[in-house]
Amino acid sequence: MRTLLAILSCDKDRPYAQVQRETCLKDAPIDYKFFLGCEAIEPDEVQLDCVDDYASLPFKTQRICEWALEQGYDY
Repeated sequence: MRTLLAILSCDKDRPYAQVQRETCLKDAPIDYKFFLGCEAIEPDEVQLDCVDDYASLPFKTQRICEWALEQGYDY
């Protein structure tokens, strides 16, 4: 069984992502990825084919689910 902690993010929130990496995620017992609609820079980021705005959150969530299933995640 594979579990993914999918974190919706965007370019302007990258500083928050770095804080999360350095604190609560550094010892995470499950896989995690930050999902963005812009270019992925860090190894734990995934670039999705969607826009990084509030109105596009449903589409981003759908793309995350598709990505997770393609990668073999169960949850």
